[in-house]
Amino acid sequence: MNPSNNNNRFFVQRGAVLACCALWAGCALAGPDQPGTVANPVAPARAPSLGEQLDAQGIAVHGFGSWYSLYNTYGVGRRQDQNNLFLMLAADFDLHKLLGVKGASVHLKQSYAPVASNVDYGPALGDIYGAVAPFVPKKARLVQLSYEQRLLEDALKLELGRSNPATSFMQPACAFVFTCFNPLTLMNGSVFAYPFAYWSATARYNFDDNRFAQVGGWLLNGQIPFESGWNWREERHDGRFFLAQVGTQTRFGEALYPSRFELALYRSTKKQPNPSRTVAGTSTLLDRGSAPKVQDHADGILFNWQKTVYRADGGSRPFDTNPRSLTLEGGLSSSLTPGVTGGVDAFGFIGVNALNVIPGRPLDSLGARLSWFRVSKDYQARLKDAGRLSGSAYEQPRDSFVAELNGRFVLGSGVTLDPFINYVLQPSRYQNPFAEQRPASGWLFGLGLNFALDPLLGWRH
Repeated sequence: MNPSNNNNRFFVQRGAVLACCALWAGCALAGPDQPGTVANPVAPARAPSLGEQLDAQGIAVHGFGSWYSLYNTYGVGRRQDQNNLFLMLAADFDLHKLLGVKGASVHLKQSYAPVASNVDYGPALGDIYGAVAPFVPKKARLVQLSYEQRLLEDALKLELGRSNPATSFMQPACAFVFTCFNPLTLMNGSVFAYPFAYWSATARYNFDDNRFAQVGGWLLNGQIPFESGWNWREERHDGRFFLAQVGTQTRFGEALYPSRFELALYRSTKKQPNPSRTVAGTSTLLDRGSAPKVQDHADGILFNWQKTVYRADGGSRPFDTNPRSLTLEGGLSSSLTPGVTGGVDAFGFIGVNALNVIPGRPLDSLGARLSWFRVSKDYQARLKDAGRLSGSAYEQPRDSFVAELNGRFVLGSGVTLDPFINYVLQPSRYQNPFAEQRPASGWLFGLGLNFALDPLLGWRH
């Protein structure tokens, strides 16, 4: 899960008018014994902010923050909550302005989690959907440090350094990013979600303003949540993750009914012990003396889409970038490798997002979504074997479902409030196989608060 990469930020600039109003009032009140009048009053120029001064030099600095709270009434553990606060500082260095290197830039992001309560919230929920709870221990960590080079009139972008696939790949296809995650890359692909940064190399080619293709590779590190991201010599890499993606996207202002379609294939070369079967064909949990079967890779395919299907103006204002509209969204992902450790067989969702539907609040949105998760046959066998060992029979089906209502409300300059309500049906013990309790359907409540630090720090742009 990456909070900073996937949230919209709104900045409102207000001009200085008080001085001009004061001069106008002085002129209107001047009497015969007050001959001095001011013609064509001009407001004094505002001194540039620190952010504007740095922008002029080729350094763009930004700050972001996100508060995230969860409370569940479903799962296999006691009812509890999780609270997290993430802070992030970012800087982009334009090397063309700084050093004269055309098309080159350096990106730096550093995060800190001053509040990280109950990081093991996922196992308390048990189900695959428990991965919505971010596992980010209280620690400062590097989020991105990369060199970017643009070529061929900016059509080709090459990037090398430390990044997460979510930085530029697999952008959320749903409007509400807090619960918009794909369990295949997280569980089967062994890639921890944003904000963890891996050594990486990526390339992207834009055929035009709307169509693109990109490929990337990352060195996996299973201990990355507990590291700072700067301890490069001590890192232990346990595989590689490769991703290839093609897509097309149009936006309001350039299309009356914009759309987005993305198709991606991934491969993880991390060794994949079978979750339930040994080389002898016995249970890995019941036969500890036999080695598990091992796959040398994990493959998967992901498809996401969005399509605006209604706008209140009927298209009469083609250049409106924020019309009252309805957008459908969906996705379908599937594992292509049986017997992988992660045990996620398939994932899909479909939803609708309504923009600018609340009178007087044009930037707010409301949404609904239905998600579907399926565990693999091998992982289902593991859950049943674990149930025998814990003394509680496991009879849950392979499929679980989540219904969601969500909203985004803009509270001020760069501040948004994101509440959501989920109902989880037929949850599994995916993240807590040995739990004695029967997984219970129920509610999950969440609240996100996102804010830009730029106005607070005087980094107005």
